[in-house]
This record gives sequence, C-alpha cells and structure tokens, in this order.
Amino acid sequence: MNKTIYILLCAAMVSACESSTEQTTTEKTDSMSLAAVPMDPALEKLIANFTLDKELMYVIDAQKMDDLIPGKELKAADVKLLMQNPLKDELFGSTAYTIKEFMQIDSVKALGKYEEWSAGLDVGATIDSHVYAYSKARTGVNSWALFWIHEHRTMEACPYSYGKTVYVTAISNNKIGETIAFAEQSGASDAPVSFDRKLSGTMLDSAHLALSVVEEQDDDEPTLERTEALYEISLKDGNFSFTSRKKEAPYKVEKKKAE
Repeated sequence: MNKTIYILLCAAMVSACESSTEQTTTEKTDSMSLAAVPMDPALEKLIANFTLDKELMYVIDAQKMDDLIPGKELKAADVKLLMQNPLKDELFGSTAYTIKEFMQIDSVKALGKYEEWSAGLDVGATIDSHVYAYSKARTGVNSWALFWIHEHRTMEACPYSYGKTVYVTAISNNKIGETIAFAEQSGASDAPVSFDRKLSGTMLDSAHLALSVVEEQDDDEPTLERTEALYEISLKDGNFSFTSRKKEAPYKVEKKKAE
C-alpha cells in the first residue's frame, strides 16, 4: 500500500510540474485581466480565524490526527458558510449527517438548554460535537484552501461512535467554493462488531490533491476485513473533481496480538 501511495504521489507531482509553467502564466494573466470579486464581510471575518499558514505540498496523516491542535472554535453560522457547496460523493457519505447533528447541538447550546437536552438522549445518540478553524494555504490570487476540524462522539455506551475529520473548503477569487473531507479518523462499535476508518490527505499543489483510505471491519473473527482505496482530485475555480479512483477488493488480515 505504501508503495502504491508513493507511485500515486510521484505521478501527480510529475503532472503538476509539467503544467507549472502554463499554470503560472495563466495566474499572471488572470490577475492582470480579471478584477477581484469583493469579499463578503462575513467570509473575511471567517478567514481571519484561520491564523495558521501552511505551505504546499501539505499532508495530514490519519494516524497523526491527535497531533493536530485546534484553533478558534467555530459556530453554526460559520459552518453554514463553509458548507455552502459540499461535494456530494459516496466517499464523503457521512458528511451531511454529522454536520446536521453539529448544527442541532450548537443551536441547543446557544439557547442554554444543552444540559436538559443531553439528559434526554437515547443510547447511541451524538452527545458532543465541535468545529474548529485549523489552517489555510494560499492557492492563487485571492484564493485559499481553508482546513477546519470537526470532532464528534456519541454517549459512552454500546453502540458507540466517534470521529475527527479535517475538511478543506476552497476559496476562489474571494468566493466560497466546494468542500470535501481531507483527513479523518473515525470508528464505531456495537459489540462484538467494530469498524475503523482512516482517510489521509495530501495537497500536492494549488490544483492537485490525493486521498488514501483504509477501512477495517472486525466481526469478532481471527481476521479483519480491510479495504483500501486511492483517489486523485483536481481543484479549479473553487471546484473539486475526481480524476482517478482506485479501490481494491476487500481482503482478510490477521489481527495484531495484544502486547
């Protein structure tokens, strides 16, 4: 799998290098010929929360999600702005549901009724959900990639689920574009069955991304069922589009013995 990722990234980097001269020329032409769209004051205020600047290429490894230090906590109005144009794809299937839950919980907190509301939750319901600004990377003239973190968990019971996802929202010429999941570590358990998902993201340059996914299902057998996939995505004018999908058939792996 590591060899495959290496090949994928190298191929994407070569492609990016081949088009770098053309891209630079285009950006210069665009900056001279196109007047910048005035930035919405609400968007300008939102971007000000992203104080951590990153250089491209930029990688977030799902195995190191706990190392990410969240920035300023965002509220429902901020997330509504960021999620104006979520890219709909089966790879991001849980996004709409978890974001909807965040919106509900944030509204309950705003009314000062969280304690009362959470006391009446059923087992397995989401009890905690937070969104934080994280970082930004410049992708062109008046254009950025905004990376933000969403953390959520259910009540500590069976069934149980949790997730920590880094989303990336494209800002193009001072306008909000599409949003996709860039990295994720999540899981769920309903004994004796459990599920684990790791999504790692690489932003190779201002126009190319690569995502790798590893999912494991444990059915209380001596082996786990593992599925792996690699995706290449392009970014243009604030829109993400898949250029390659490579998903392997599920296969069995031996469980690691407890130390």
